[in-house]
Amino acid sequence: MRPRWRSLATLVAAAGMIAAADPARAEFRVRPAEIEGGEKAVELNGSYGFDRQAEKQGEQSYTAEIEAAVNDWWLTEFEGEAGRDPGPDNRTRFTAATWENLFELTEPGRYWADLGFFAEFSRALSHQSPDNLNLGPAVTKVWGRIVNTLNLFVAKDVGSHASGRPQLNLAWQTRLTLDPLIEPGIEIYSAPGALAHFSGLQQQDHRAGPVLYGTLRGFGASALNYEVGYLFGLTRATPEGTLKWRLEYEFHF
Repeated sequence: MRPRWRSLATLVAAAGMIAAADPARAEFRVRPAEIEGGEKAVELNGSYGFDRQAEKQGEQSYTAEIEAAVNDWWLTEFEGEAGRDPGPDNRTRFTAATWENLFELTEPGRYWADLGFFAEFSRALSHQSPDNLNLGPAVTKVWGRIVNTLNLFVAKDVGSHASGRPQLNLAWQTRLTLDPLIEPGIEIYSAPGALAHFSGLQQQDHRAGPVLYGTLRGFGASALNYEVGYLFGLTRATPEGTLKWRLEYEFHF
């Protein structure tokens, strides 16, 4: 059995332990199924929610992380998370320390689609908040210059303050690879609620909108990747708009 398939078997067994997480997201980011061996990177992500209603205005999330491809099928990351709940009386605070792992399960381009598996553990920085597990597949399909990626993750609060049911989170990205400097695309994020017990449609979190991606080279073996987008809220529970951004300095050695 290949190492990447042994990893899948282990993670599927761990997924059986998942049983609910707050649907709020630490970041708006779509995880690809592929890994570039030897890659190291430092990354910043952020988002800010806008709404005319005070109780939905000012939602924020921020992450800072370092990542390394251990080999050509395992990428691991460590990150710090901060955020702010929407509403006039809330403040931005550090929320969690997180360990993320992405496993590439198929050779890129060998099958109809490329398959990866994502596993994340977040340790809450508040003693009153639960820790969190987030697991699921990442699937990428390339049609010519169009790259489609689906993340289908299940999250579960764990630890002494855990409660509730597993939560489903879906993310979709379609991008057009015209020029490395600027690639247009669209992203969709959906959090319908607890598995088999979805909330009413207007209480679910659904956002979608345009995103621009790009890579700036000229740094030797390094590169600066960026993305910036605006997501429109599609339900009453969601802010009217969310500005999201990501900046990554990637290097090899």
